[in-house]
Amino acid sequence: MNASWLSLVSNGTECLWLKITLSLNQVLCIGIFYGKQENDKASTVSDDYELLKQDILAFKAAGYQVLLTGDFNAKITSKYENHTSRNGKCKNYK
Repeated sequence: MNASWLSLVSNGTECLWLKITLSLNQVLCIGIFYGKQENDKASTVSDDYELLKQDILAFKAAGYQVLLTGDFNAKITSKYENHTSRNGKCKNYK
């Protein structure tokens, strides 16, 4: 197994990518993303997600598996049960 940090298209986003070569034919890219706050401009948030999407599509095109984790600053707790934030929709996990 071999691991390395990647240089990416999305230099403007707060995302780190780790490329792990599991075998000759199997590569996993793990992303750690920190999303913009809800009070950031909608165009800034949208641009951030577009850059993130470009990274993911590039990895998939290369045949890599992708695992994305992070803080997307979306409201997903029961406190916001009937609220759809600009960064994501509330999910009720009861």
